[in-house]
Amino acid sequence: MDFELEGQNFVVTGAARGIGLAISRRLTELGASVSGWDLDQDAMSGESLFHHRMRVDVSDEKSVNDAAEATLSHFGIIHGRSPTQESTARPNRSGNIPWKSGTR
Repeated sequence: MDFELEGQNFVVTGAARGIGLAISRRLTELGASVSGWDLDQDAMSGESLFHHRMRVDVSDEKSVNDAAEATLSHFGIIHGRSPTQESTARPNRSGNIPWKSGTR
């Protein structure tokens, strides 16, 4: 099965190493642009596959919301995310995580 993600933007949490880094590499191989989120932003700086990098503490709602806003500002749209770390961002009344809707 072939997937093509050319022109799509994804957020990957825990992107500095391990599963998050592997997911980031695969998304990039499939043509996606990746915003890597991790506490260790410096560890991602050696990876050219990231189109955007953010230091994010996914256990802190403000950190997640600030990163989401910065990522939306950078890309304009987020098509998907790969939450390898659990986020504290909570759904709003309509059941959506506010920044997950894809557009600002």
